[in-house]
Amino acid sequence: MNMTVSAPDTATAASAPVRTIAWGADIGGSFIKFGRIFGAGEVALIEQVPTPVDSWDGFVAALAGLIARHGAAADALPLAISVAGLYDTRSGAITAANIPCFDGHDVPGELSAGLGCDVVIANDADSFALAEAVVGAGRGHEVVFGAILGTGVGGGLVIGGRVVQGMRGITGEWGHGPIAPLAGERRWRSRWMARWSLCRSSPAAAA
Repeated sequence: MNMTVSAPDTATAASAPVRTIAWGADIGGSFIKFGRIFGAGEVALIEQVPTPVDSWDGFVAALAGLIARHGAAADALPLAISVAGLYDTRSGAITAANIPCFDGHDVPGELSAGLGCDVVIANDADSFALAEAVVGAGRGHEVVFGAILGTGVGGGLVIGGRVVQGMRGITGEWGHGPIAPLAGERRWRSRWMARWSLCRSSPAAAA
């Protein structure tokens, strides 16, 4: 999901409800997309910055900077994060091949302590699939599967309006798995199905 945003979306923010109930951050292997959440299905993107994928301290500082630039110190709003990779709700660990700075950290616990606010986390593809099931194209369907092609590949499964996570959040994550070897080289779906790979191999996909 490599969308470039260089300035706040003032038109969207102006038309949205006044009261912000939470901050939202979508964490990908290329960018952090930061915005305000006003209610179910009501989100305004206000800034995008590169993801410091190799530095935990840099990652925390990037989120702290976004909150400081767009909110008052007294707000103490919760932060809702959607993130690429496998999220283990029991340990707070996130396994993301393209964001190695998560390794060895209780991500929600350490972020909450570092930012001074409540932090909730969900897998980005799970969040996407749930949003489509509740307020989007999948509304009214019992089973909804969502697939994301970004810096990596992800998927989310929703049944009866609830995300199916599975052990350590593995359900729906179809990207990091082997495909038939070519010329003796082991290949991975995430490498060949990611958006950058499709754009490189097919001009039509880049359009």
